Amino acid sequence: MNSDSDIVTVRFEGDARKRITAFAQQKMETKSDIIRKATLEYIQREDERNEIKEMVAKKFAEQKISFDEMVRILGYDEAKKVAFFIDIAEKSLREGI
Repeated sequence: MNSDSDIVTVRFEGDARKRITAFAQQKMETKSDIIRKATLEYIQREDERNEIKEMVAKKFAEQKISFDEMVRILGYDEAKKVAFFIDIAEKSLREGI
């Protein structure tokens, strides 16, 4: 383990713990390795989703894509949030706030 590593405790109950143990044994890796990889992959995916969201929001704000196109890419709930924040920002700029 790297000397600048932190130890983080994560609790898994019942079936999840058994599944992680079985998966680690199948892959011949430690549970820590499996959990570390899964966590890093999750963070990477979320970073990529945020990048996509920012690009789509920018395109929507520039009126290069429609709300329906944004919904197809981000899903309705996220598109609604983006549209709301862009609307608020535009109103603030118009009103000089």
